[in-house]
Amino acid sequence: MITNLKEITQKMIIATESAESASRVKSQFIANMSHEMRTPMHGIIGMTELTLDTKLMPEQREYLQMVLYSANGLLTIIDDILDFSKIEAGGLRLESKDFNLRATVYDTLKMLSLPAHQKQLELICDIHPDIPDKLVGDPNRLHQVITNLIGNAIKFTNVGEVALSVEMQNLTET
Repeated sequence: MITNLKEITQKMIIATESAESASRVKSQFIANMSHEMRTPMHGIIGMTELTLDTKLMPEQREYLQMVLYSANGLLTIIDDILDFSKIEAGGLRLESKDFNLRATVYDTLKMLSLPAHQKQLELICDIHPDIPDKLVGDPNRLHQVITNLIGNAIKFTNVGEVALSVEMQNLTET
């Protein structure tokens, strides 16, 4: 009986180690693929933005804005996949750098304005005047959170408006 229990325990240890190894390999593969997909997406976004800065017919501008919106949406999905693999591998780190809050919020909402406009929704942003422009944090994660929240709000709102309000909460020292 004890020998049988030892064999079962040993098999479970081997199976667990094998599953953990497979999970690490999968996470590394996803992280590598996500990273490799980001480079051409940045190229598409950059070239589309440059083209939008030229003289275009209204219909061409509308098409390119849709390309830009779609490319940014795909980049967000790629970033989410990359983040998930980092979380799974225990390697997700938040940045801590100076950034302009209003510019980050407005740039993110500008990207979301086309789908809001297409659904005839008003996109509203209210940043309380007491909030400073310059903050320290992770502007990419903020962009990601706003994109997901407002993107879903646009998707599930049929009439009216989608509003983002940024306010200061009580600060506590940590």
